[in-house]
Amino acid sequence: MSNTSKRFIPADGLAGLKQNFSKDALSGFLVFLLALPLSLGIAKASDFPAIFGLVTAIIGGVVVSFFMGARLTIKGPAAGLIAICGGAIAAFGGGDVGWHLALGAIVVAGLIQVLFGVFKLGKLADFFPGAAIHGMLAAIGIIIMAKQVHNILGVDPSLLKGKETFELLAMIPGSIMHENAHITEIGMICLVILVGMSLVKHKRIKKIPAPLIVLAVAIPLGIVLHISTEEGIKGFADVKIGSIFESFTAGFKMKGDFISHGWLNADFSGLSTHLGVFIQYVVLFSLIGTIESLLTAKAIDGLDPFKRKSNFNKDVIAVGIGNTLSGLLGGLPMISEVARSSANVSNGGVTRWSNFFHGLFLLLAVLVAVPVIEMIPNAALAAMLTFVGFRLTHPREYIHMWHIGKEQFAVFLVTVVLTLATDLLIGVGGGIVLNMIFVLARGHKFGNLFKARFTEQNGTLFIKGELSFTNYLGLKKKFQSYSGNALTVDFQNANYIDHNVMAHLLDTREEWKFDGKELTFLHLEQLVPVTEYPSSERRRGGKFEVTLSKRDVELNTFSATHEWSYNPGSIAGENFRNFGLLSNVTVDRAQNIITVSNGTIVADLRCEERTNLGGGELQVTALLTEVKNLPSFRLSRANVFDSIQNAMLHTDINFEEHPAFSGHYKLLSDNPEGTRKFFTPERLELLEKERSYEIEINGQHMLVISGREVLTANDIEAMVNFSQRFLKLS
Repeated sequence: MSNTSKRFIPADGLAGLKQNFSKDALSGFLVFLLALPLSLGIAKASDFPAIFGLVTAIIGGVVVSFFMGARLTIKGPAAGLIAICGGAIAAFGGGDVGWHLALGAIVVAGLIQVLFGVFKLGKLADFFPGAAIHGMLAAIGIIIMAKQVHNILGVDPSLLKGKETFELLAMIPGSIMHENAHITEIGMICLVILVGMSLVKHKRIKKIPAPLIVLAVAIPLGIVLHISTEEGIKGFADVKIGSIFESFTAGFKMKGDFISHGWLNADFSGLSTHLGVFIQYVVLFSLIGTIESLLTAKAIDGLDPFKRKSNFNKDVIAVGIGNTLSGLLGGLPMISEVARSSANVSNGGVTRWSNFFHGLFLLLAVLVAVPVIEMIPNAALAAMLTFVGFRLTHPREYIHMWHIGKEQFAVFLVTVVLTLATDLLIGVGGGIVLNMIFVLARGHKFGNLFKARFTEQNGTLFIKGELSFTNYLGLKKKFQSYSGNALTVDFQNANYIDHNVMAHLLDTREEWKFDGKELTFLHLEQLVPVTEYPSSERRRGGKFEVTLSKRDVELNTFSATHEWSYNPGSIAGENFRNFGLLSNVTVDRAQNIITVSNGTIVADLRCEERTNLGGGELQVTALLTEVKNLPSFRLSRANVFDSIQNAMLHTDINFEEHPAFSGHYKLLSDNPEGTRKFFTPERLELLEKERSYEIEINGQHMLVISGREVLTANDIEAMVNFSQRFLKLS
């Protein structure tokens, strides 16, 4: 943060390590607590030896950090690739042979990802419609849950071998009837903890990693219930982890002897013996892994408090290098994982070194803490994965797609069904084809399906005809290569904009604003959105009416009495995404917008929490007002974890003459001197009396929130009055 027009950008490389050592090390440690059990669980769910989940994460941290182009992302195994990994091993024959052949496909896929980055193909992720990607992830969530529910119940995994998703779902009643009581107790308690943590809104409790609580409960519970390692699949991990060095040099034992390949475990003979299967999974590993990584990197860019932009092609190369090395040694494919990356931002990570430290702590754990790791009950890992699967296919994902539009919902649902019935490649391909059919049905001329029509004249782009995910790449390239500081996009002659392009246009406008440039949309209102969702598709001659809710009526009346204007619709809410106070959520949209004065609005924000394993959707009422020539700072309510962090990092600005303020608030700024001058005794006294508000100034706007909840009309009035007094005081 900075109070000048030039944004403060943390140093990179060794200078960044020196500058942000404490912050990145602390965040890396907190992410390590989240990554350790997840990496083990993902490996086991993928039919890989458990330790290689940790090996993958170690490589993703210790090695890939030096090459990555996305500074705040955490690299490691992901639940979204479980179905592909398990499917690959099964398709190659299962067991140790299937594992080694699948590793060969992972290595080749990693090399292809390197080529993706070298030839700058990271932009191709925009070609895949969002509904199809979300449908793929939702289907993966169902696949994960279908198997892990049985593991929670203590069912022998050998009974699940070779079963398709629908068969596994049909077996659930029988597994419930024949559950292992002690294993089920552990699994269900862990699941209750995870669900409970996802519902907690208290910021202090939210900072505790849910997996850490699960392990703290599950390990002692396993000991108390006398679940020994002799029970194997019914108790703890299927096999002992053992020494990491022994694992590489002597192979593993999982229901038979693994073939010993020394340090290099990949087997490339599948190119001749299983060519079709080999090509299929190389495509899946390289394509799906690349798309997931790019989507995560883009999402984390939106959370970066320093508003840095990732080099996506460089990041794809880094992930490819990591996957090549991981596959050679026996590990799973890695991606930029969204939950761990979001936790990294929330925990205060600043540079790529936080990813490095997360990998380093995992390496130390493997070297010195194997006995403790081996005490983790299998049911606890299964509970974590079941919850991850549920998060991927949460009912709100279906509701979210319905709100975007019926056609996008159809694409989403078809992708889910086809993926479950066949495989990921056919599922995503089917979703893309259906989206193309809808685009053509809206009058998109086939000859222009892959080429957008636009002309440029005097700083204005004139759009003609239709814009869809199939022809947007040319327009996006134009945005990226434009050298001016202001550009107008005129939609006077446009007929149709699909949801994917609309979302990209809104994101591009936001990115330009971060960089001090202006992107203006002209005559966009002539294209009517099909739903109230800001990025829903828009059509010429369409019709959409907002249905007023009880809250809409209440706020409309309230605004009228104060002579404020009220808009019951929704906007993209990009101005609310630039604040550290909201760094642990993704602002989906702003709605119920009250315009208090020129430059000041109050709105309900619909947000998605992405930290820890919990999260979920929440709504919060926020005030946003324009400010000039004020220092940037973040004022939040302090808690015990903040106190510990401040004792280590000395980042909090304290006022000794106002202990009530310093004891209640945490004040951060990259301009401590200017911030101290701004916080006059009058402002400090006001904050000591009004303790419900949190404030942040980012150089352009001031954000004010009061808890993580929707405010009543009276509370909104109080927030407006407080904000005006706060700024007027000297």
